Amino acid sequence: MSAAWGLSRSAVRAAHHRYLVAVAVAVAGVAVADGTVTDREGVDLELVAQLLGVGSDDLDAALDTAARGVGAPTRAPKDLTGLTVCFTGAFTSTLEGVPITRPVAEHLAVGAGCAWRRT
Repeated sequence: MSAAWGLSRSAVRAAHHRYLVAVAVAVAGVAVADGTVTDREGVDLELVAQLLGVGSDDLDAALDTAARGVGAPTRAPKDLTGLTVCFTGAFTSTLEGVPITRPVAEHLAVGAGCAWRRT
């Protein structure tokens, strides 16, 4: 798949690492709020790392990076026009108490100006 997009192996590894750091930042933000990374959060992080093909050292480094970055949140850009989004995996979030399904997520993305791709 990455070859079809013209991505080198090192570019894919860098993207995986950045994604893992982003997930770790999200988990670390919750951990700062409640004081701990729960067993469930730890299992989720390990699964993400495994699916991305990165080792435990990379996960530890991502958590360290995340811990340093917590407290300096960033906001999504106000204009999402032209940005691309790709939804993967199972949806587990809600919006105003209602579960977000793939069609709802796609509708929200398009409504915000994003382009989405079906993979």
